[in-house]
Amino acid sequence: MHEQNQSLRDINSYYAQGQSTTPGNPYYGHNGQGSQPFSQNVQSQGRVDEYGQPFSNATNNANIHVIDKEMQKQFRGRTKRSQNSKIHWMENKKSQLMGLCWTMACLGMAMAFYNYRWAGLVAGSINTIVCGMAVVITYNMKREWHQHPNPIVHMRSCLSIFLAICLLLNILVDYQPPSTTDPALPDTTNGTTQQQCRNLAGMTEFFFFSSEAWGLMMALDLYSSLNDPFKSYKRSMKFYHAFVWTSSLVMAIIAFRVDLGDGDYAGGFFQVDGRAISTFDNKENLIGFCLASSGVTNKNAEDNNTVRTFLNIQKWPWILLYGFVIFVLIVSVTVLIIAWRRLYAGGVPKTYNIRLGVLNYISLFTGAMVFYWLFLLFMYMSTYFVTRNYKGEDSISLVPMIMRQFFMFLVASKGYLEYIIWFAVNNTKKNRGSKSTDVDVDLSPQVNLALRSEILFYTTSGIKQAVQEVSRGMTTTEMFLLTDGQDDKKGKTIKFWSYAPTTFRTIRETFGISDDVYINLFSATTKERFSEGRSGAFMFYSADESIIVKTMSKEECELLRRMAPKYASYLVSHPQSLMTKFYGCHAVLLYGKMYYFVVMGNIFANTQVIHHRYDIKGSWEDRNARLPKVGGKVTCRYCNARYTFGSTKSQECGDGLNFHEPNIVLKDNDLLTKVRIDPQASNQLYDQLCFDSDFLYEQGIMDYSLLMGVQSCEYYVEPGIVGFNPNMHPGSTFATQTAISVNGPALYQFGIIDFLQQWTLEKKMERFWKQYIKRKDPDGISAIPPKQYKLRFQQKMSQVFAISKAIANNPFIGQPPILLDVFDQGLSSTRNNQHLIPENGSVLGGYTTEESLRHTSAPVLSENERDATHLIPR
Repeated sequence: MHEQNQSLRDINSYYAQGQSTTPGNPYYGHNGQGSQPFSQNVQSQGRVDEYGQPFSNATNNANIHVIDKEMQKQFRGRTKRSQNSKIHWMENKKSQLMGLCWTMACLGMAMAFYNYRWAGLVAGSINTIVCGMAVVITYNMKREWHQHPNPIVHMRSCLSIFLAICLLLNILVDYQPPSTTDPALPDTTNGTTQQQCRNLAGMTEFFFFSSEAWGLMMALDLYSSLNDPFKSYKRSMKFYHAFVWTSSLVMAIIAFRVDLGDGDYAGGFFQVDGRAISTFDNKENLIGFCLASSGVTNKNAEDNNTVRTFLNIQKWPWILLYGFVIFVLIVSVTVLIIAWRRLYAGGVPKTYNIRLGVLNYISLFTGAMVFYWLFLLFMYMSTYFVTRNYKGEDSISLVPMIMRQFFMFLVASKGYLEYIIWFAVNNTKKNRGSKSTDVDVDLSPQVNLALRSEILFYTTSGIKQAVQEVSRGMTTTEMFLLTDGQDDKKGKTIKFWSYAPTTFRTIRETFGISDDVYINLFSATTKERFSEGRSGAFMFYSADESIIVKTMSKEECELLRRMAPKYASYLVSHPQSLMTKFYGCHAVLLYGKMYYFVVMGNIFANTQVIHHRYDIKGSWEDRNARLPKVGGKVTCRYCNARYTFGSTKSQECGDGLNFHEPNIVLKDNDLLTKVRIDPQASNQLYDQLCFDSDFLYEQGIMDYSLLMGVQSCEYYVEPGIVGFNPNMHPGSTFATQTAISVNGPALYQFGIIDFLQQWTLEKKMERFWKQYIKRKDPDGISAIPPKQYKLRFQQKMSQVFAISKAIANNPFIGQPPILLDVFDQGLSSTRNNQHLIPENGSVLGGYTTEESLRHTSAPVLSENERDATHLIPR
């Protein structure tokens, strides 16, 4: 058992930025020893496919495994308890009652002053502003209310406030119809009101369309989460913003500029009763607002309905208003039906509460939208038909005016819709009194959490079953998974694949991980997060964090399957390899979609704190770390505490020696000093890196990198180690003081990562774009053919490890960036300080004595308070 734990400590890599790959150059043959046993092992089991793996059995012959209750108990997904599982449609009854009373009061004011032209518009706009501000204020006060998709509802509330302000501006415009629509005749009215109304129509259309577009994004986001719960919602939000603001700007320009001639403007005055605007109308009788033009006619009001049909009058409202709203409603209802069928009908029991919460949210949002617009359509048509029956002065009588003002109030009170949704799904009683910065919550979409937990449950269960099958000598790579009590005849079985099981089992055994140990590692999962690379792959850890399971693309899976035999042979013949140790390659089919996973080792599993992480490729173009966004929650690299980046408060670490710095992955241009380890160890590491990069070149692989973790420690300076000149003037002695301690690296860990990328057409296009369009240095960009990439990588490693020997014909010798020399490199500079650093220091052991070394993450202690628990052992 001791040997197994030791092997787990020697795992060389955990960090991976899975790059999207496509099949590219064919693999070159590898002449390393040890490959033959793997090929014999595979061939002895029967026919093999193009990747050298055994053919899976037909679907009907695949084994069916029931995931029993004991296995379900081992699952530790991030889920809530399923006790009292029911949908709570109204979380905050007091808030809803207050909002309803306020809305009724505003409606009463509108009805009381129905003879005033703008009564309904003013009352409804004020209602929207007040309700919208309630949403905005509570959103900023409660951090836990920032969970996705609450930001979308918050955005809609903000846009509704601006829409209400635009509606109030109609009072200043005070639209009046022109005296004629004939361009040959002079307009005796003040024509500026028509132009001002068109300008205001463009602004109103922008906020109206963008508000409804966010409702469409809500539906599309849910559909995307149902199909790919491992997609990063932060990346999706960038696309949503681009679509919403671009499309809204286009629609605003249409409303502002489009003119089909003869006064047929897209933007103009919209009458709430559906009639065309007559040149004979008194402006006081026109109830509406500037948005989509209802059209202007020279006929009397009595002839409006016979001269122009309803659809002709409503041409621009159909284009700018009705059409898009109907499309959003259809999409929302369709996605809601799909969500109910998928989330309510089945799934892992422990995710039941989360799934109910998701259904609660989307049902309220979609239901409120559908009810609002259907009721608005009913009132619109009622107002139209009622007004048609009134002629002349009768059209401004009690019934028509009441209906117009009521419809105007409904349109202007659109922000009350977001208020109802907001306080129906968010509970004000939870975390009452806590500041927003005090709460650190997962802001991921709840539907993603539920579906991820479900997929991870089946993945970990399938891995356990697959290992048990291989341990019994079976080579079945395809199986069905059923939860306890589930009927396979219903067609809801989960299909699971384990690729090259015998090959990856040999890799595990090479590094001392038996089947029993491997199965126990998946008894629980933890730390579910997205990688920091461009791919944004999702990953989770085993309970002891020694194993990582990471999603990958189909192309990456195919590449790993092709290279698995040679990769395993190389690791057997080179057990000191720094390449990532892959322990399994799997796929699961759930809800009609394939998800691919790779199981790998974690280099930092047994390291308490890693203060600096470097991702070194050898390139120098765009190889600087990006700082987090101001206001984002990050982890300090020194004290491991969570803090708000860019905040002026609490920027000092708890040890009193350092200020908070974000623990982000640093890159080539951020590494300014060479590695400070024993020269003999440096040469050994460099040689192994050259062997590994040669192997990757033979497989046609590029774009890999060296992950380097650095643990820094504080070294106390002993009195007398730095001497003073005895002839110094007393004033100079006072101005020259000895430092109490110094800070520097004490532990390094290395691993080669991201080697599932070949020199594909996509990479060639990337190189072309950066070299000829962006005018980057062609030798310094990451996209470069495998041979040149290997030579540049090896040259960079010689700089990092201060290796004097170099490849004779390496074209990258002397290329930037040049690292600074360190004067205390290795044994050559430490033999004079043997009381501080032992002469036989190694990669993992060049520590100072216990009395003079401690973690920087520990609190600063006085000389009498120092405890051995705060020191790094020798």
